[in-house]
Amino acid sequence: MYLLLARHGETDYNIQGRLQGQLPNPLNSTGERQVEEQAKELAKIPFDVIISSDLERSLQGARTHADLVGLGVTVDPQWRERNFGRHEGKLVTEIRSDQQDYNALVKHFYECNCPEGESLHQFQDRILDAIRQTHSQYNGKRVVVHTHGGVIMAAINILLGERLELTNAHPHKNGYVSYFHLKRRSDILAEADELADELVIADKLVNVPGREIASRLGKQH
Repeated sequence: MYLLLARHGETDYNIQGRLQGQLPNPLNSTGERQVEEQAKELAKIPFDVIISSDLERSLQGARTHADLVGLGVTVDPQWRERNFGRHEGKLVTEIRSDQQDYNALVKHFYECNCPEGESLHQFQDRILDAIRQTHSQYNGKRVVVHTHGGVIMAAINILLGERLELTNAHPHKNGYVSYFHLKRRSDILAEADELADELVIADKLVNVPGREIASRLGKQH
């Protein structure tokens, strides 16, 4: 399976340094331009399936992409952002940090114990299930998932067999994409503690603009 993870465009909360989590925030004008550019590059790749988180900021990018290529969008809530509970909507400086930037948000993502939210372990299990189910359903296909920064960071850790912790963080820009060509070790996915034990990564690109993915896949296929 060719799995491409596309982060949504910029929102006002991204600029302000607020935790969005599962709040239904739309893209701002910059974010709309980012997903238009992203969609133009992704349209150069013949995907079989377009999947999206059910949150509006990801759906905007998925619909923009789908409209260009004539595919429908499969909405899957498993690919939504982590639930930060009572921390959602807050500035990171209101919670724990003296810095108001993306690095502080990444740190909070890995280290917070968010009241009434998902634990990092619960979130990891959800994203692991999403990857497994997507691979099982679309093995051999080209799949793009329009999703969120935290989801992509967790998915990268899972696919690379890394612990979900700050030292292994792979920050991901708005409107950028990550790509994995996944091959399974056996005809049937085995039960394993680590997805890295089940799948071989034949090729990958992490946190790059869409044009780099289009160029890579165009040259290979």
